Amino acid sequence: MTSHDIADGRSGLSSLLDRPEVVEWLLGQLKLAVAVSDGNGTVRFASPEARMLLGASVADAGLHEWPQVLGLFLADALTPMPAGRVPLARALDGESTGFEVVYRRMDGASGGRWISMAARPILNASGGVEGAVTIMRDCTQHRDVLEQVVAALDRRGERMAAPPDDCAACLPFYQRLLGHYDWVFSAVEQTADSVVITDRRGVIQYVNPGFLDTTGFGPEDVLGKTPRVLKSGKHGPEFYQGLWAKILSGEAFNGLVVNRKKSGDLYTAQQSISPIRNAAGRITHFVSVLKDVTELLQSKQRQIEMALAKDIQDRFCGATINLPGYDIAGATVQVQDLGGDYFDFIPLADGSLGLVVADVSGHGVAAALVMAEARACLRTLCGYLNDPGELLTRLNQALANDLADNRFVTLIFARLDPLEHTLVYANAGHVPGVLMACGTDGRTAFSSLGPPLGIFPDQRYVSSEAVRLKPGDIMLFMSDGVLETRNVDEEEFGVERAVRHIAARYGLSAREILEELQADVRAFEADAAVRDDVTAVVVKVGG
Repeated sequence: MTSHDIADGRSGLSSLLDRPEVVEWLLGQLKLAVAVSDGNGTVRFASPEARMLLGASVADAGLHEWPQVLGLFLADALTPMPAGRVPLARALDGESTGFEVVYRRMDGASGGRWISMAARPILNASGGVEGAVTIMRDCTQHRDVLEQVVAALDRRGERMAAPPDDCAACLPFYQRLLGHYDWVFSAVEQTADSVVITDRRGVIQYVNPGFLDTTGFGPEDVLGKTPRVLKSGKHGPEFYQGLWAKILSGEAFNGLVVNRKKSGDLYTAQQSISPIRNAAGRITHFVSVLKDVTELLQSKQRQIEMALAKDIQDRFCGATINLPGYDIAGATVQVQDLGGDYFDFIPLADGSLGLVVADVSGHGVAAALVMAEARACLRTLCGYLNDPGELLTRLNQALANDLADNRFVTLIFARLDPLEHTLVYANAGHVPGVLMACGTDGRTAFSSLGPPLGIFPDQRYVSSEAVRLKPGDIMLFMSDGVLETRNVDEEEFGVERAVRHIAARYGLSAREILEELQADVRAFEADAAVRDDVTAVVVKVGG
């Protein structure tokens, strides 16, 4: 293409643009709000969009009439814009203005719109101004959004100036605005709690991924519907009536609600519903945040039940006895809140006393339940039986029908006759008790006379021969937690160490001997923690 072609092309374009109908057609296709004025400021052409934006009178108004006819005001919306500051006037002075936001009053009392105007001069061949072109744009909505964000940030303590008038200067503001939006939106999208936004009527507009994870309902299941899809039937009409009355009055709701998942399962949610107001203070939406607290409530319920069970078991393990001529003490230290060790003192019908130390296999709730059953059965049997062997035989029959294959109970039952000063025992697979004779190294072991309880339903247990007791004798009944406690070298505490401990403390009371034995066991443990429940009963024979 030659320079002549270019010149001809320009000439042809100029000739087309000289025709007003062509210019109007082009501007109409571009959908621009454009006003073209001559050098005196008289509008020679106004596009349809310009007439819609500023009114039909824009085409009839002269430059100096624009502020009054069009209702142009400064940013305070009260001061009429001086004619010399209208972008058209500045363009006729030869200035190309940037985007400047002005206020157009719709009537004399209230309301208005923000209009962005840009004007450029039209120059002749010698550089003189022959007219001006003004391009306009309604930016009310953008301005309102920015002002609301500024106000919101201000309430959060983040000081920010009002939105700048110059559009180029708006870019950093928009970037910061988008940063806040991204941060908030990301937080809402990633929270594990359910977030639901409804309109004033309760129609769901938005749910976050946490809602899907909790309820199983996806956006396609709930958008455009009301939260009735979550109703569980656990709350009556009066509950929901009170809820709606509260939030419609502008108050926030906060409480526990039982909802239904898509699967039909019920769950309990800690739910808050907060109203959202527009600039005029009218409630337009509600934001609801639901936290699934089903497991938390179940855990709390279990804690309450465990605390009650522990209180009951502590009462079991707090047994004491006052038997003339004897000093007796017992104690249990459990690995967990609930354990399977058990000791008891049971008065028998013939005036003798039953001494019991037992150990249920395992730990925790299951062991505690077995222990409670064994204790109840044994105390019932002691109401009409005195023979230790017969007691264990009958107890074994009861437990064997109830215990699982991997459960059993070791137990030693000794009948102490305070008048005859004798002791008869039966031992079902339990750690041997020890009798230490006063003033000698003599020892008698109350060894096992049969397998643990609950394994063989037809097992019969027999009682030992009567063991005569003398003043100063000491008896020790233990669980295996005492003997099997290990030190850093994996050496067990053992019977010998327990006997030496008691022999060195003959002069102490039964309670003092017991407390120091427990302290020795804890000190012996490698990490000062008890691996197994530790139970012991000390009996001192008086003079």
